[in-house]
Parts: sequence; C-alpha cells; structure tokens
Amino acid sequence: YLAMLGYKAANLPLIPENELPEILFKLDPNIIVGLTNRVEVINRHRDARMREYGITSPTKYASYDRIQEEFDFAQEVYERIGCQTLDVSQRSIEESAAIILKMLDLHKHEG
Repeated sequence: YLAMLGYKAANLPLIPENELPEILFKLDPNIIVGLTNRVEVINRHRDARMREYGITSPTKYASYDRIQEEFDFAQEVYERIGCQTLDVSQRSIEESAAIILKMLDLHKHEG
C-alpha cells in the first residue's frame, strides 16, 4: 500500500526457517517498522483461508503453536534490529500506513 502511494517500501515475511538478508541488519533501524498482530487473529484468518481452500483437517500453517513460533521469531528479529513496531491487529491497511508515515516522520526530525 505504501509503495502504491509512491513511497519506497518493502514487505519481508519473517519465517523462522528462512535466512534473513544481511542488508536488513545494515539499514538504519529508524526507517524500519516491524508489523505485529495478535496470534489469535492470525489463527482465525489462516483457519478461514484453509476452509476456503477446502482443507478441513488441521495444518501446521494454521496451528496456534506455529503462529506463536513465527510471532516469537519476529519479535526477536525486531529486537535485534532495534526497530519500532506497530500492532496492526485492529487496523485497516490505510490506517496502518498513516501511522507508519507518522512514526517515520517523527524519527526524520529527531536527529
């Protein structure tokens, strides 16, 4: 959404089994915002997605434990980077984008 508005933006999925690109740790942490969501919210969305695909048996992808593992991994990455985070669990894409722009603008004027 931010890229559609003309901003340079990237979305990097944080998956525990995937190696992170080294550049992530070389960037200024003030230009990075880590997105978070509640595990329960992601679990509901993934369960619904699996049902839409006709998959009714439990999957690792939609399991609460797997989502918690991904959440914990993301938190570790955000701490390692030292970036700000934003909980998007109750926000629209547009609202999240507006908040991110404000967060980044604050840092732009601090130093």
